[in-house]
Amino acid sequence: MHLCANMLASKMIPKGARVRRTFTFDLCEKNPFQSIVSTSPQYLCIKRFISTDCFFSIAPVENRERLQHIFNRANKETVEIEVHPENAWEIDFILSDNYQDLFNSVKSGSFQQLLK
Repeated sequence: MHLCANMLASKMIPKGARVRRTFTFDLCEKNPFQSIVSTSPQYLCIKRFISTDCFFSIAPVENRERLQHIFNRANKETVEIEVHPENAWEIDFILSDNYQDLFNSVKSGSFQQLLK
């Protein structure tokens, strides 16, 4: 489930449910105001639900340094990566040897395996 402000405020999702957090950004990726605004839902998500530590889009797949950084984080944090199957360039990338090398460098698991 994606979280949006009205769902968080309504408390319709039971405490302890597994949910997808909002996107994770490094400090340099957003302006300070956007960082502050995006912190509140992240904080509520961490306190109330079971989720990954980080959530990233695989795009842009051309930015190898960024992707390497994400996979490096996956060695010490739980990381979810969003891929859109309708985007041919994303599918081509995750079927590539480059992606397989990155993927094989970390332990993988399912969302259901996240600890309570």
